[in-house]
Amino acid sequence: MEVLHLEETVGIREMKQSLSRYIREGKKGKTITITDRGSPVARLSPVERSIHPEALKMVEEGMTSWHGNKPGLIQPVRKKYPSRRNLTDMLSDDRR
Repeated sequence: MEVLHLEETVGIREMKQSLSRYIREGKKGKTITITDRGSPVARLSPVERSIHPEALKMVEEGMTSWHGNKPGLIQPVRKKYPSRRNLTDMLSDDRR
């Protein structure tokens, strides 16, 4: 018995015109079949990412949470006194 997977089919011209949209769909986990004059020629599918087993264990044990995305960028700490020099600048000057 064959299992059918529902996936979107799109022609080459439409794919080229709306590539960014289809890339976003792929990032969401959707598989898209690309056709040339109605015949399937390629498939756009999400990349399978490997997750470190220790990270999964931490999530399972409730030590952390994860929603499947990359961690966001860390925002830099703002200086309390912007007019004063920071430690990095002082160390750099001292090494010269």
